[in-house]
Amino acid sequence: MANLKQTLQQFIKEYKSSLNQILYKVVIPNGKGMQIRKQGFLSHKDALDFAQTNYLKVLTNKGLVPNANLSFGEYASSWLEYKKRNGLAVATQMRYDDYLNYRLLPYFGNLKLNSIEKSHLRNFINELQSRKVSTSLVKHSVSIFKSIMKQAEIDDLVDHKGLLIVPTPKHKNADPLFWDYSQMSFFLNTIKGTKYYELWTLTLFTGMRAGEIAGLKWDCVYLDKTYGGYTGALEVRRMFNQKTKIIQEHTKNGDRRIIPILPQAREVLEKLKQNIKGEFVLGGELGLDSSHFSRTLKSVLRKFPNLPLITFHNLRHSFCSYLDYTGVNRRVISQIMGHRDLNTTNRYSHINDQILGNEISRWAQEQSKQKTNNLALAQI
Repeated sequence: MANLKQTLQQFIKEYKSSLNQILYKVVIPNGKGMQIRKQGFLSHKDALDFAQTNYLKVLTNKGLVPNANLSFGEYASSWLEYKKRNGLAVATQMRYDDYLNYRLLPYFGNLKLNSIEKSHLRNFINELQSRKVSTSLVKHSVSIFKSIMKQAEIDDLVDHKGLLIVPTPKHKNADPLFWDYSQMSFFLNTIKGTKYYELWTLTLFTGMRAGEIAGLKWDCVYLDKTYGGYTGALEVRRMFNQKTKIIQEHTKNGDRRIIPILPQAREVLEKLKQNIKGEFVLGGELGLDSSHFSRTLKSVLRKFPNLPLITFHNLRHSFCSYLDYTGVNRRVISQIMGHRDLNTTNRYSHINDQILGNEISRWAQEQSKQKTNNLALAQI
């Protein structure tokens, strides 16, 4: 990004207003004998952002010399800044930053945009696979790379030369791990009274994400409020950020949502409310650090060899599957889980062999009763 910033500096000028205030103006040649001009910026950063956005637009004219010098790293940084300015969720920003800084930029960063070919992408994939990087990480790395190159093509900066048709490694989904209701109950009954009992109970029967449950405060717990005939709900509108270690006043996708308080969660919340130790439901004054949840659960589950070894996130899958199995409408489940796409809810809702067998058994019994009733009616 350093070379691009040096180029942009020449377009930014400092001047004094009539009130003797330091302001900034931007003047960019558009390559057609005219200029892109704007003044009155209060900070150098604002002027730099404007210059960067408009300079990249200028670069869409293939005849300009800067095109040949623009590296993947410079364009990728600008691409990400554009995404951020247009409402990219904070969690997604962090994920993109990680993929760029630790995977894409070390390999493609110094390559000129218009020199990248299919062989570079194939070699990148082979290198990641040779290092035993998971298929999921390879897939997302390639997906972000293709998004950047596709935008560069739209900006008329490159001819992708078939880059976008290089096959993306397919992620082989392992059999989903989750607990059915009997396993959830067995686990909670066994650990009742232990240090993290309340955490596991609320997670299993609210489906909240780790950061959301760590950021849950009493001002979002409505035990006695009625919602369309049902009493009790949690409002999810903040989360603990594991990287910055701060509470954010928004959720992963930025949406506020309501979760009904099921009886299992109500029992825990009512007990905790009798002895409130701070504004956080779990952890009192300081709250809990959700980055430890998965490791803590793994440690606890070593004592339960008969239970599937699942992750903290799989507890969320278990809750979703429980709602689905008990007949809750999937659109309602999607809203409770905070999914913007119903397909995500479909992936979270699982059916294991035991649930399948129970449902078929129930169906067979109903069919048998119906046939018996029909036979009895025919004999009357």
